Amino acid sequence: MADSRDYSSFISELKERNDIASVVGEYVKLTRKGRQLWGLCPFHSEKTPSFSVNTDMQIYKCFGCGKGGDVITFIREVEHLEFNEAVEFLAKRVGMKVETFKGRQETQTDVKRRMITQVMAEAARFYIEKLSTPEAKIARDYLNSRGVPADISKKFMIGFAPAGWNNLRDHLLSKNFSEAVMLEAGLVSKGNKGVYDRFRNRLMFPICDDDGTVLAFGGRRLNEADEQKYINSPQTLIYNKSNTLYGLNVSKNFGREAGLIVVEGYFDVITMHQFGFNTAVASCGTSLTTYQARKLKRYTNKVLIGYDGDGAGQAATVRGLEILKSVGLDVRVLNFPDGCDPDDTLRRYGGDYMKGVVDKAQELNTFLLGNTIKKFDLSNEQGRSRAAAAAVEIIVGMDSQIERERYIRAVAKKTGFSENAIAHDVNRILASKNEPQLKKPVRTLTPSDGERAASVPPKDDLEIKLINHMVINEEAARKVLKVVNEDCFYNQDCKKIILGIQRVFKLNEEFNTDSIMYGISDEERASLYSLFFTEVVSSDIVNDSVLLASKLLARHYDIIAAEMQVKANELIKHGGYNSEECQSLLKEIVKYKKLSKMQK
Repeated sequence: MADSRDYSSFISELKERNDIASVVGEYVKLTRKGRQLWGLCPFHSEKTPSFSVNTDMQIYKCFGCGKGGDVITFIREVEHLEFNEAVEFLAKRVGMKVETFKGRQETQTDVKRRMITQVMAEAARFYIEKLSTPEAKIARDYLNSRGVPADISKKFMIGFAPAGWNNLRDHLLSKNFSEAVMLEAGLVSKGNKGVYDRFRNRLMFPICDDDGTVLAFGGRRLNEADEQKYINSPQTLIYNKSNTLYGLNVSKNFGREAGLIVVEGYFDVITMHQFGFNTAVASCGTSLTTYQARKLKRYTNKVLIGYDGDGAGQAATVRGLEILKSVGLDVRVLNFPDGCDPDDTLRRYGGDYMKGVVDKAQELNTFLLGNTIKKFDLSNEQGRSRAAAAAVEIIVGMDSQIERERYIRAVAKKTGFSENAIAHDVNRILASKNEPQLKKPVRTLTPSDGERAASVPPKDDLEIKLINHMVINEEAARKVLKVVNEDCFYNQDCKKIILGIQRVFKLNEEFNTDSIMYGISDEERASLYSLFFTEVVSSDIVNDSVLLASKLLARHYDIIAAEMQVKANELIKHGGYNSEECQSLLKEIVKYKKLSKMQK
């Protein structure tokens, strides 16, 4: 049933339910300082936080690169999405359904995305049904050989692609899907003789979004003579393998406390679930990406990484650890027997052994140091020196002094050097990193610098302070506008906000950031948002706002008097003291000075 509300009401509710601090916190580690939240900007490289979130107004602003906006703008920027895609992203996050609203135009891309989603769902049903047919005996035998029971097969919607060239194509045509949509979805390929099924005689693994929507497929060969062991869907409008985690749709609700286990392949995930480790997901055959790490963080604060025990798996583990750490996850490492992957480990050693592996998961720094030190020959002094130097670089990157001391002891024990020697090198590097640099990169603003720019406003601080009071309190705004109007504001950005507030009251609209900013472009909003990061400390914001308005009005009268004085002085200079104009000016000056005193 379509929602009877208009699209703007829907967007307002969407923003209310997607608190900006919660959304941004999935991408940025935020620290509260006063009423604002601060963190390292996700849009440019920086070492000192200049990115701030204003929870009162539900906006963000980076004082380094200048980006700013609301929660939809943030998701558009960080996820590289169009507006409608960002709306759908946030709606899915809080369980809201996006209907076809009056006022929302469905784009051609929206139509294609919807059709691809529908055809993928139908393809999944087709493959699942085919798994129970006589011709799929080869697929069922293979699953039996891997020990995959029916309930696990059903849980992961495993299917079978028949050996013919047009089975899926013909089925989808009978369901009124065009070949163009099939091609867009990557379900068929096009050759000299026409369109044919991409997946043939393969075991099919649907790859789903978090909510279970089928995005793509992985097809495992059933005839070992086939050249490609796996064929995977290409990137489409709804599928990007770098953004997707296989199995997350069935694992996400189990990992909040226990943590999610990241492995490499489809069967690693399936076997883990089969043995009761129902928090396993896989990174779809790619190195772990920042996007995937952020997605994991939506469902847990702890991740155990369980890549293969071979050299390539260990290298992938190191890369993945850094990415997971960068988004603020507690990261642990599973250590499998040499050369084994999770599937091999469970088949050979069983679930109890794997439980021991999980229980003994190494902390991030323990793994990194161990992995680094084992690269060197510790039987000679040169090897020990190089191992210690490499370990020192890792220890320097640790946040806690207690943690550093702990690992200094461990490295000293491993390499034979004294704790004092290791600690000396660590402290020397830390000291050099903290020394002032001779040359600093040029930045748009230098708020440390952003924080300082927000807590100590530039010129017109009275206007900016008053604006901040008004936008977070409707009653304060109404009472202020009984004292002053837009003419009392000389900062043009502040004047735009006042005009926006006046418009909201005149039209009796809902009082919020969007309505105040109506008609202002996204680019201009990003600039205006820098006004709203002045600290508001008040036990009585309405009364304090009126007092500020009185001061502003007094200043306005003083400015008028000063401007008149300049004109009067010019007349007096040329002998016009007794002129009617000059005498009128002098009377007005006295009047405005009195008015100013009355406000003070």
